[in-house]
Amino acid sequence: MHITWHGFQCVKLQTEKSLILINPFQDSQGITMPKLKVDIVLSTNLADEQSNNLKRLQGAPKEISMPGEYEISGVFIYGLNYVANQNFYIITVDGMTIAHPGKSLASLTDEQLDLVKDIDILFLPIANSNAKQRSEFISELQPRLIIPIQYKLDGLEEFAKEMGVKDVQGEKKVIIKPKDLPQEETQVIILQVS
Repeated sequence: MHITWHGFQCVKLQTEKSLILINPFQDSQGITMPKLKVDIVLSTNLADEQSNNLKRLQGAPKEISMPGEYEISGVFIYGLNYVANQNFYIITVDGMTIAHPGKSLASLTDEQLDLVKDIDILFLPIANSNAKQRSEFISELQPRLIIPIQYKLDGLEEFAKEMGVKDVQGEKKVIIKPKDLPQEETQVIILQVS
């Protein structure tokens, strides 16, 4: 799977069979949402301009913006109502389980935690959260790999220090296969806006 971060909470997943885009944003703050042709688009919050630019997309992607269970072309998506007007998506594809909580972090209920298990990759929003919230959230989910999103450089540096990451330069995109996932400790991969 190829993973690209386009800015804010927008992430593109290129799987074996599908191109998935999460939270396409309105052009703002010097970042332009690329015009993309994707198969599936998810929005964690249609009322938020950082996650609702579905019109920017080309073609006719399957749109998901509500809680529920979905299966599209071998991609399994579970959306749960997380915090006010925000969905938390769990995506299972290419032998990996990916979690995208949207733009905010909040503790999960016991019922929600039962649904959010065995997370391989977590897209972790850095802005709008502090070290304690991030630490608790990571402890609850216990992901194998964390990719920070929704950050400015100073927030990233603070998070990197919390996690013991020394190099915050990041890559334009990353390719991850199930065999590449860490087995013991949670690892962090930094991506540049692309």
